[in-house]
Amino acid sequence: MSKVKLDKIYIDGGTQPRVEIDEDLVAEYADEMRDGDTFPPVILFNDGAKYWLADGFHRYHASKKVGYLEIEADVKNGTKRDAVLYSVSANGKHGKRRTNPDKRKAVKTLLEDEEWSQWSDREIARKCEVSNPFVSKLRKSLLTVNSENDSRIYTDKHGNESKMNTSNIGNRSEKSNHSTNGHKTYFKENKPKKNTPRMGDFNSTEEDRCPMCGQTWPEHQQSIN
Repeated sequence: MSKVKLDKIYIDGGTQPRVEIDEDLVAEYADEMRDGDTFPPVILFNDGAKYWLADGFHRYHASKKVGYLEIEADVKNGTKRDAVLYSVSANGKHGKRRTNPDKRKAVKTLLEDEEWSQWSDREIARKCEVSNPFVSKLRKSLLTVNSENDSRIYTDKHGNESKMNTSNIGNRSEKSNHSTNGHKTYFKENKPKKNTPRMGDFNSTEEDRCPMCGQTWPEHQQSIN
């Protein structure tokens, strides 16, 4: 254990495991500190240059409120990323009881990370100290949201913007359900016809897709044949 100056501690690196700080609890801790009560040391990760706070945010803020210049800390060697991973299980068994939003924030921290999202639901649940179904349900909801947001913005020749859903690109079964007329109108109005004998041929590249179905004109023609 060691004393670390409060102004040397970083709290803005995504290591805060809760949705928000409970100001009433901070005030309560501050009063107890003034009365001489002692608190467990906060958990810090030191990367050689910075101290990242991983556990003890209410104690940290209470110490600042009282006017302390330093705080008792358990300093571990590690990066900000190590601090984030440690933080997701903070308060799982001690401190103020976590709310469901707090638990969701912890789990989302792992599910939205490129590396940690590859872990199984069981491993994430173990690390965040929540139930396996809790993780599974949240993972499914995030996948649904990401699928619904899978879109791109298209600007036509008139400068009008529209959102094109790209989640079905490559899905022939869904493309075949579209009517041709509206899509043909898009290409007819926005893309000059090629100099070919066939009136149904329009200029269309991979980057030039209909905002209604996400297909080029040749792809749409193929999907309905």
